[in-house]
Amino acid sequence: MNEYKEHQEAVTKLVWLDNETIISASGAASTIDKGQVSHTVRVWKAKDGTTIANYATPEGTVPFSWSPDGKRILSVERTIDANGIAELGLVNQEVWEASTGKVLAIHQGQFLMSNIDFAWSPDGKYIVTTSSMGGGAGAPPEDFRIDVWESASGQGVITNPAGERDGICVSWQPKGMWVVSGHVDGYARIWEALTGKQVQIFQPGNGSVLALDWSPDGKRIGASIGSFQALGYPTDISVWDIEQKKVLGIYEKHSNYVRSLKWSPDGMRMASTDSTTVHIWQAA
Repeated sequence: MNEYKEHQEAVTKLVWLDNETIISASGAASTIDKGQVSHTVRVWKAKDGTTIANYATPEGTVPFSWSPDGKRILSVERTIDANGIAELGLVNQEVWEASTGKVLAIHQGQFLMSNIDFAWSPDGKYIVTTSSMGGGAGAPPEDFRIDVWESASGQGVITNPAGERDGICVSWQPKGMWVVSGHVDGYARIWEALTGKQVQIFQPGNGSVLALDWSPDGKRIGASIGSFQALGYPTDISVWDIEQKKVLGIYEKHSNYVRSLKWSPDGMRMASTDSTTVHIWQAA
């Protein structure tokens, strides 16, 4: 296992560029909600932690997810009022052209910036997002939301599939039209992206499902399990086999809330983060 400890604030997003290179973004949620801080983005080598690049995003903007073809980027931007103060719960999810910075589509809603997760469909036509207005397992159901929407127009397709209203995180099937969502109630649900029809439901551990990622071969799902209501508690990561319907292994070295986890492109390793440190570990 390797660790990367160069971030000064909590790491909220991870992306593998290839089997050797990772992009990670960090920023303090307490100041982001006030619209007063940008995120720090670092590009680094997974093998030895060598930093290749380090830069800040525009103020109030949270990256990031590249479209499958690499031509568009999805980001989240807090809406700022005329006095320069962030409007409570108002966040734009924007798709913009990577080469020009032109905004191509906007999806709006009532969201808390620190609890947003998103994933592209393999063909780049759709995006699934989860969001909440805060709270934990005892929060009102209207505080949680899952949306599938068109990336070209921002138009909504489906909201809260199968009536579930406590989704925290999502991941899209690498070569299909299924989505897996993680929930406060401790279950992960696999469902058809455009209809919401449930395909499989499973419980990967004891606790809320905090982060998810589908393996590149589509056969396994990594899921972090812990307390959604409090920081400072250990979080385990389970590797779930979809066909065998069982946990293949558990990673138990995180001491805090795992905000993000991502499989390497070859499906052999996983990157996961619990605050300022990123762990790289063998998952297969």
